[in-house]
Amino acid sequence: MTAMSNPTGKARVLFVDDEPRVLSSMRMLFRGSYDMQFAEGAQQAIELLKAQPVDVIVSDQRMPGMTGIELL
Repeated sequence: MTAMSNPTGKARVLFVDDEPRVLSSMRMLFRGSYDMQFAEGAQQAIELLKAQPVDVIVSDQRMPGMTGIELL
């Protein structure tokens, strides 16, 4: 799915970080700009991606279990 086929007309961005306060900051910083999804870690991100594709992934590199590069 691309931003053009998204009902909101906004790019769908997935933010991935194991620190909830970082995700909270991203939510506040980018509110209204994108159709945002949030995952607290790579495994949760993978589950979200199975259900709904995104246009962009913004990921922390150093997370427990899987690095950001491995996720991408």
